[in-house]
Amino acid sequence: MSFLLTIEGLLLGGLVIGLLVGIFQPFEKLGCQILLIVPVGMVVFIAGREAAEPDLMRSTSGLDYYFTPLWASIGAFSGFLLSSFIKQKFSSSDQQ
Repeated sequence: MSFLLTIEGLLLGGLVIGLLVGIFQPFEKLGCQILLIVPVGMVVFIAGREAAEPDLMRSTSGLDYYFTPLWASIGAFSGFLLSSFIKQKFSSSDQQ
């Protein structure tokens, strides 16, 4: 669980979510709207984690509300762009 709270883990988790949304969602605009779940979900997760374990709070714990959704959203958007690129490559090769 602690790996998912590192920058690399957040980027990788977001990338997987973005890939899944991009592959299974046929409309790009709706897919981008669905990706708004990522930062909202991360804020809820951090709030629950800090409420459940108050002994782990630090003086910089407030920054978790800013940076955790940021890194996860960057990963999710990157995964969504990657899946869009992959879908374009496969759809153009099917038409030739």
